[in-house]
Amino acid sequence: MKACSLFRRVTLAPAVALFVLLTGPPVQRAQATPVLQLYLEGATYDTTTNTWVLDTTKNNPNWQQYLVPGTDITHFRLWAIGDTSQSKDGTIHNVRVAASYDANPGWEQDWDPTFKPYVSLTMKGSTTGGLGGFVDPSKPADAKLLQTVTDGSAPKLSDGTPLTSLSDEEKNYYHAGRVWQEFALGDFTLHDSPIADFMKAFPSAPKTTTGEINAYDVYVENSALYGDSTLAIHFDLYDSILSGNKGKSVFADHNHDGTAIVPAPPGVVLLGTGGACLAGFGWWRRTSRRRFDTAGAG
Repeated sequence: MKACSLFRRVTLAPAVALFVLLTGPPVQRAQATPVLQLYLEGATYDTTTNTWVLDTTKNNPNWQQYLVPGTDITHFRLWAIGDTSQSKDGTIHNVRVAASYDANPGWEQDWDPTFKPYVSLTMKGSTTGGLGGFVDPSKPADAKLLQTVTDGSAPKLSDGTPLTSLSDEEKNYYHAGRVWQEFALGDFTLHDSPIADFMKAFPSAPKTTTGEINAYDVYVENSALYGDSTLAIHFDLYDSILSGNKGKSVFADHNHDGTAIVPAPPGVVLLGTGGACLAGFGWWRRTSRRRFDTAGAG
């Protein structure tokens, strides 16, 4: 009996040790810096949706700082953060960001059948300005718009995997009735910025390693809203690293992405229902764009 008990202890011990070695202590895994993260300056981490949420509407006492002076265009800053050390060749390849939103978030009208609501996003290269001690000495090129998709599909990673198959949360953002725009950010290769796991901690997150932070000034012009309506724009970050001798797709999971809530342009006012008309809309659209272009938006 004792010999049998001893045999079990001797044979089980290596198995337990092997299991711990392969799985690793849970605390250490939780502390690892994600390969990709996304952060919106001024955002609050929402523990219900597990994402960063930035409200640029009048619900935010600082809402005016999110307006481009002299226009009705919303502006905020987005950070794309990459731990380049986790790729064998030191590069996170072909990084892209998708911005998704409702196709028609509240404007139903019947006086102009030719008019289609639109959302225009522009992402101009910027820097962190040292916010929270996260210095960013390099300024990226402007993000390049690749496509606008209206068919209810989801963005695909470099290996062809749709985002919606990787996380149930992503199914809330990519489905029929949603639109998404995809932007190219290029390769991430630098190690010139301190980075950390931003989840629930920014700006006090300990700076545990170095990588690349690309900051972008995001400008949103929309005609899809009226009155007190708002538009929630969800952002996802993704693509690939070299792991071993093969490429491996990566993405900022739902704990490390973000949503910006933008208001209806104050110049757009619905005057009635049914066959009413929208006074001043054409003027608002022309003058907002002209003033934005004159200001240089960046």
